[in-house]
Amino acid sequence: MTVIACIVIAGSAMIYWASLNIGHGNYWADRICHEAQLLCNQPQWLLAAVVAVTVAALVRQMMKS
Repeated sequence: MTVIACIVIAGSAMIYWASLNIGHGNYWADRICHEAQLLCNQPQWLLAAVVAVTVAALVRQMMKS
């Protein structure tokens, strides 16, 4: 679960970076936001996903101990 949380956080950071750099001549930012237009237009959804996965990972880790 911790690995999934890290992947979601990294993916969210990448899409957030792309949303900040779209239209500035950066090929990858333009390409990412072309494919994930909803997430680039409303990055607050990414924050909700990161919080949910992080809380789930922490709860699961606490339940194991």
